[in-house]
Amino acid sequence: MNARDPHTAAMARYVGPLTARIAPILSGLPVEVQAAVLADLTAVYLAGLHPSLREKLLTMHIEAVRKLTEINIKAAVGEGILPPEWERATSQ
Repeated sequence: MNARDPHTAAMARYVGPLTARIAPILSGLPVEVQAAVLADLTAVYLAGLHPSLREKLLTMHIEAVRKLTEINIKAAVGEGILPPEWERATSQ
């Protein structure tokens, strides 16, 4: 995504606030429950797509999750929430 792209800006208006509302619901739950909820939401999303799009969009989704994981780890290390070795381990 390009930060100057109007589509990206429009998505940012929704993603941040929605994430801020959803994160507290999952926070503190066992990691297996969090993973199951996110997997179920992803499956609902994919089920609603035309079959010819599902594999491509699932691949794009996984790529986005990997990139966002690195960004979030870097931010959490910078804020002192996570230890620096987590960032090094992720980039290997």
